[in-house]
Amino acid sequence: MSDAIDTLLTLDAGTGSGRCVAFDLSGRPLASAQEPFYYRIFNDPNIPFLRGFDLDPRAFWGALARCVRSVIGQLPAATRLRAAIATSQREGCVFLDRQGDVLYAGPNLDARAVVEGMELQEKIGLERLHAVTGHAPPYIFPVARYLWFRKHHDAAQVASLLMLNDWITYLLCGERLAEHSNAGESMLYDVSRREWSPEILDALDIPAGILPPLRAPGSRAGSVNAAAAAATGIPEGTPVFVGGADTESALLGSGVYETGQVAAVLGTRATPGTREAPTAGSSICSTARPTRPPTPQPRRRWPRRTRRLASSSAISARSSSAWAT
Repeated sequence: MSDAIDTLLTLDAGTGSGRCVAFDLSGRPLASAQEPFYYRIFNDPNIPFLRGFDLDPRAFWGALARCVRSVIGQLPAATRLRAAIATSQREGCVFLDRQGDVLYAGPNLDARAVVEGMELQEKIGLERLHAVTGHAPPYIFPVARYLWFRKHHDAAQVASLLMLNDWITYLLCGERLAEHSNAGESMLYDVSRREWSPEILDALDIPAGILPPLRAPGSRAGSVNAAAAAATGIPEGTPVFVGGADTESALLGSGVYETGQVAAVLGTRATPGTREAPTAGSSICSTARPTRPPTPQPRRRWPRRTRRLASSSAISARSSSAWAT
């Protein structure tokens, strides 16, 4: 009789697809499954060149759940599922009411809040926004989407703003938590102080109570609940751990640990990145970005106590390779 294989399940919500990968404790992939995501795309007649993207919550979770079931079905009978953890695209987010129902869900592509992003800049200048959050301009970020929602809907119903990986954690175990790497993609987070930004919340009159407690990636979030077990096939009670944003996680998984190392994460977007040594009092923004247009995303740097991971997004792998060389 063969020895049991201890296995970790990763749920990953990318921009173009959802996937699940099972790893053994050495990090060796054992099985995987992938399913595309589909979004409802619409245009604002007042700004026809910009597009909004709606994420269907049931279809999204259904795709991930089917991927998990497929992976579990591929594993040997002796496999022991030791834990589940989630990662996701950056900037994508959901708003939940008190009962956990979704009021808004949008991927990182959703540009419906550009006008609100412009209005935001009248209250907080771009330089200050950038100094606090490491990002500018704010057009596709959750901060602008919340302002859009408040303008068009009843924002009093919003009990929680969750990034997509944190929402997956919630779906698995029922805990409303946030982790630092993707919180840093909300533009509601102070990347120097590693906490939600009172300055931004106060300036925009956003209630701090909708932002969940921050937890370190890799910490215990809870256990797989009965509903998640029924949907995914993961045994009820399996530990659920706090994950992280996809690009930051991929850079670390690629072995980018030493200052000056460079890697490229290739998916729907191509994201080159490097580790940089932290500098006291320095700008949060990385100086790294692709050298060829287009460069639609702002430059960013992610501080983690003793290390920084800098990355920049580009539409094509070609511009990323140019940046790296």
